[in-house]
Amino acid sequence: LAILPSQLDNARDWPVVTILRQNVMALIVPAAGATKVEESAATKPAKKTSAKGGKSKGGKSKNGESKSGESKSAKAGAKNAKGGKGTKSAKGDDSDSSEDSDSGDSKFGKVTDLSGKRVGVVSGNEATTGLLELVLSHYGVPRDKVTISSIDPRDIPAAIKNHQVDVLFVAGAATSPAISSVIAAATVNGAAPNFIEIDQADGIAKRNPAFDSIDIDAGTFGGTPPTPDDSLKTLSFAQYLVARKSDSDSVIATLAKAIYSSRQALAAAVPGEIKIEAPSTDKDADVVVHSGALAYLNDSQQSFFDKYGDEIFYGMLIFPVFGSALAGMASYLRRDTRTRRLRLLQRVLDLVRKAHAAQNLEALEQLQVE
Repeated sequence: LAILPSQLDNARDWPVVTILRQNVMALIVPAAGATKVEESAATKPAKKTSAKGGKSKGGKSKNGESKSGESKSAKAGAKNAKGGKGTKSAKGDDSDSSEDSDSGDSKFGKVTDLSGKRVGVVSGNEATTGLLELVLSHYGVPRDKVTISSIDPRDIPAAIKNHQVDVLFVAGAATSPAISSVIAAATVNGAAPNFIEIDQADGIAKRNPAFDSIDIDAGTFGGTPPTPDDSLKTLSFAQYLVARKSDSDSVIATLAKAIYSSRQALAAAVPGEIKIEAPSTDKDADVVVHSGALAYLNDSQQSFFDKYGDEIFYGMLIFPVFGSALAGMASYLRRDTRTRRLRLLQRVLDLVRKAHAAQNLEALEQLQVE
């Protein structure tokens, strides 16, 4: 037995017994909360300068400028409230809303923006460099334009603090600690991390049958605040329990029965990690199901008499014929032995009679030679 991901090359030699869980990929952009203090300190003087510049346009005296600015703002607000034009105020509102929108969006909202970035593949889960390269290749992002490295989950906070990584790549069950722990490590000063959406997941799934497109509902990853904050499209792939093709069908069928009948207990024992599912048993399915598991899933298991009943029946018909032949042969062999014994006995009796009738020693010696 073995536990293997769905992107398996030798599936014919390792047919599937059951699906243990569905894994999802997550490209996580750590929160920028660590630098908020520095950014605010750098932007405050700029805001003051901008405000002063705005005031200098209002009039000659500073007090007059302030009042003039306030009166203009009040008038603009009144015009907007009444349905007037208020062009300047509207532009200001649009800029504010765009700033709010930009601040809420992910720093790397698209996979194509990963070019020139540093991606850390978190170890200890189902994420691999090969999976990341598959996504990058589909989007046409050159491999040499992305710095990919492996990172231990314990080193994530330090890597974020020291600006050593731009994006974290992790894969596992959507509700597993593998993803939630990385999200917790990427949460800085209460600010939740952002995510990069694989918006072309449908196309990747069509080109690679081992993958499926999935929409992760808001809050599925958990955390405080809940993540993601909106539906997130990404890729998923199954985690299979497989067995050798040469394994006995009856043994695998018994194993499959034990697994499927205990799936709720297994899910409770390993929360967030195990969700037993039956693979597709259609003839055109993308996975090859072990014949023993297939027999259990299709309720076509055979008992001992179902499997060997015909052999037993014909054996019972043929065995008496062979039995009679064997008995006749044994009787013939026994009869031949008895006849030979009787002949020897008769020969001995003849010699005894001749010995009694012998007239001299020479005759006895002749009988002894015979």
